[in-house]
Parts: sequence; C-alpha cells; structure tokens
Amino acid sequence: MKTIAMYLPQFHRIPENDAWWGEGFTEWTAVRAAKPLFVGHSQPNVPFGAHYYDLSEKSTMEWQAALAKKYRVDGFCFYHYYFKDGRRILEKPAEHLLQWKDIDMPFCFCWANETWARTWSNVGDKNSWGDKFETEGANEHANDGVLLQQDYGEEDAWNKHFYELLPFFLDSRYITCEGRPVFLLYKPEKIFCLQRMLECWGRLAVREGIARPYVIGVNINHHIRGVDAVLLLGPSAYRDVELAGRRMNTCRKEGVTVEQYGQLCEMGLDAPRVDGAATYFSVVAGYDDTPRRGNGGCLVEGRTPELFEACLERMLEKSAAAGNEFLFLNAWNEWGEGMYLEPDEKNGFLYLEAVKRCAERLESRIGEPFEGPGRVAPETADMRKRIAQFRKNYELLNHWLKLKEQGRRLSQYLSERGYNRIAIYGWGELGKHLYEELRASEIEVVCVIDRCAKPDGKTVSVDEFGEGVYDIAAVVVTAIYDFDNIYHVLRERVGCAILSLEEVVWS
Repeated sequence: MKTIAMYLPQFHRIPENDAWWGEGFTEWTAVRAAKPLFVGHSQPNVPFGAHYYDLSEKSTMEWQAALAKKYRVDGFCFYHYYFKDGRRILEKPAEHLLQWKDIDMPFCFCWANETWARTWSNVGDKNSWGDKFETEGANEHANDGVLLQQDYGEEDAWNKHFYELLPFFLDSRYITCEGRPVFLLYKPEKIFCLQRMLECWGRLAVREGIARPYVIGVNINHHIRGVDAVLLLGPSAYRDVELAGRRMNTCRKEGVTVEQYGQLCEMGLDAPRVDGAATYFSVVAGYDDTPRRGNGGCLVEGRTPELFEACLERMLEKSAAAGNEFLFLNAWNEWGEGMYLEPDEKNGFLYLEAVKRCAERLESRIGEPFEGPGRVAPETADMRKRIAQFRKNYELLNHWLKLKEQGRRLSQYLSERGYNRIAIYGWGELGKHLYEELRASEIEVVCVIDRCAKPDGKTVSVDEFGEGVYDIAAVVVTAIYDFDNIYHVLRERVGCAILSLEEVVWS
C-alpha cells in the first residue's frame, strides 16, 4: 500500500499573490505572521532550522523527495489549479518537476476546482483562504470580488485541459492505479458537465495511446458514474455528518472553533465505506487555519506524534482490510492550516518517523487478516441520499433566486450557446419553474419529457422521445440528483447536448 501526502504548491512568489495580498506574499507570509489567540494556543509554527524554502528552487524539491523516501511517504498529490479559459496558477513546481527528471518524486494531481474570491464577495461556494490579508482597495483588482473564476466550458475547453495534463500522465513518476493515471477531483459534484468531460477525456486517452484516468472523487457520499473511487479526506470528511455518521464536538475560544484531535481520529477510523464505491481513507496530521483566517478560524487541539502514530497504524490496517492501494496523508506541507508532516522546531522529525514505523509494521504483517471497514446500512444510505438530494435542491433554488434578484435569467446561458430550442426533462417543481421562466424568453420549450408522462398532451415519455422526433438543440434535465443515470439513457437516444439544470443555474 502506498502512502500519498497532499502537497500545496504555494511556497513561491507569483504576480497574482503580489497583486492580491501584497508584495512578496507566499504561504510563509501567513505562517510567520501567526499569533497565539488564547492561552495554550501553539503559534507560530516554525519549520525545522527556520527552513522557509522556495519551491521554485530545485534544491527544495530534491530535499523533499529525499525526506519522503527516507520516511516512507510514497508520493505526493499536488493541488492542481485550473480555471476558466485554461488559466493556471501555482503550476510552476509541477512543471519544474516534469523537467527535473532526476528527482525521484512520485506524484499525481488533485484538481482543486473552486472559484477563488474575496471574503466579501457574494459568490457562493468559493475559496477565500486569504481572510487575514484582505486589504483596502481590493475592488481595484476585482470589482465583484472574484479573483479566478471556475468554469468548465465545452468540449474545446475539455480538450485543452486534457492536453495540459497529458505530459504529466506520461511521466514515469506519475502515480497510477490499474495502469491508469490517478486524478482526484476536489468537488466532483460541482462539475455539472462531468459525464461529458470524462467521456471526452476517455476518447482522447485512447487517441493518445494511454489508459483513461483513474478518477477519485473527494468527500462525496455516493457513487457517481464515471468516477472510479471516493476519498474521504479529513478533516472535512470527518466533520461531515453524512460521511462520518455523527457530528464532531466543538467549542469556541476567543472566536476560534476548537475540536479535539483524538475525536477527529476516531471519526476517521469509524467512517464507513461509501455505498457502491471503492473508498480510500486519510489521516490528518493536524489542523489550525488561524494563520490564514485569524479569529474566524478553526483548529484541532491535542495533536501529538503519539496520537498521530496510533491513528495512522489503525487506518493502515483498515485500508489493508478494504484492499486499498493507497492511504492519503493530509498533508505534507499545509503550513498555513497547521497540517504538515515536514519537520518543525517543536517536534522535529517525529511525525515522519511515525510514518516510517507504521509502514514497516504493516509490511511485517503481510498475509495476516485485518478487520474490514463497515458499510453504511441500506436504510442509512438511503436517508443520506435523500438529505443530499434536498440540500442540492435547496442550494440550487437559493442561487436561482439570487440570479432573479440581480435581473439575470437562465435564458441568457442557453441563448449564448445556441440552445434556442430545448426539451425539459422532469415535470416536477423544478421543471415547472424552468418552464415558467423560459416562457417569456426567446427560448422555445419544444416538449417536456417525464418518466411518468400522462396522456394529457403536456408531457412525453422517455420511450416516445428520440433522435429525429423533435428538432432541439439541448435537453435540460431538472431531476438533478439522478442526472448521471438520465444522461446515460438520453445519450443513446439523442445527439444534442444534455445539460443538468445545475449547470445552467450555477454557470
């Protein structure tokens, strides 16, 4: 089994950080500026030997690769930042690694598919990690608070992204599973064109003579078609009642949300596999995001090398029993979130030494039976699915109302893409709301498709709907939670675009 550590490529200077957060800003800026916010709060964290390294230097990555190899960290999962129109950021460490073939650093990618925005922006579902460093005059850089917009585009955009990734997939150090390049999606449920995008990538992989990517969805509670496995990535996975099965205990100290490391470990160890999906697990090295968030942050108290080692050993056993190829460590170098394995002044190399001992003990037990992780009971899995469905509907309706309040209409998205004649799939509340909004627009709703079509002339059944029967440019599916299955039924019948209502609303 391989241990893969999440890896933050933020420790080098870039023009965007200079503009957004101040001249010379890197992750170290936040780490150095951290202060204890209450009695017993251990800040700032200082790297061993005050080694505030620069990831643009080859010697830094040579040092990290040697350290990982010595202490049995088998590879790194680089966060991959790729935005609208192919805009990339923090890409240089991975690009340099591609050039520096002599550095023995196995790696893969996790696409952190979030919009970056200011904290005061009304953009939903954003990453605004620089809370403490907001400055006056921020409007000069982005009037709506958006720094980098996440948008997935259409097939040309998916092609471009695949070919940006291809040189890395072809590198002999790139981590594979079943001969396929491992690629993590941080928020797969937000990629509303996911089915079409993955099918496109599969075709391109065949064309280029490589295996299609092995896609792992992070922190989802159900299987998504086209996604090969799920990763429960703590601490967020173990705070999520739908994934962990219960809630973490928290308290507040000077405005900071405080959790206990021991309980976080237990939540991870007790977390069941996701029903219907291969499930990978993770161990958290610690957590304290107050260097980035200040008093509005969150931290985990009570972490020690001993507790970490005990948790890691049990999680390795749990993963071995599940037949997993990987265990993920969060993280190698998230210093701004207090989540790192790299040596520091307080604990030296103790966390890395714990990783090495656990790996060696697991190897010595090869062939022994391990107790497997539990599965979600069917009734519990069904309840979680219903909760997730209601949440999806609520979030979509809330965003849709915000668009209306801003005078924006869904017809604009459709007309810009030439979808002037459409069919609506699903005649429930969402379908009826969409129909009413489009009635007063230039978009013509040619027909409504529903599995429970009634002989009243208003709807047609799926069996009645097919290629050549209706002249349409797109089908908009309003049964959003079942979109994956509906998409695969419809694509056998029509050659037009098949969109989720989520894609229309959120884009």
